[in-house]
Amino acid sequence: SKARWNLCWADQDRVEAGLGEVCWYEEDQILDLKTQRVAETYRFNLPLGKWFVRISGDYYHLLEGRVYFEHPDDPTMLKELSLDKPWQTCAVEVSQRNQDAY
Repeated sequence: SKARWNLCWADQDRVEAGLGEVCWYEEDQILDLKTQRVAETYRFNLPLGKWFVRISGDYYHLLEGRVYFEHPDDPTMLKELSLDKPWQTCAVEVSQRNQDAY
């Protein structure tokens, strides 16, 4: 089975206006759940705001993930962020508060 994912900006005004989502990738990324059994790391330099990982096609709930904040002055300092919801629909707000936690 193949799952698709993308990192999208949670912009309620766009949703209410009937406009499409603004996502990091123009097209959803594909994971072949039958063959891909490795951990992958993705780094994003996100603008401030609320972002979420949109996942579709993971019917057997095989995907698992974590979100970390990387300190801007020291990439070896990682802080795991708590998520608003389970990974399947996780969301995290990028804010100055994350940087001040170090």
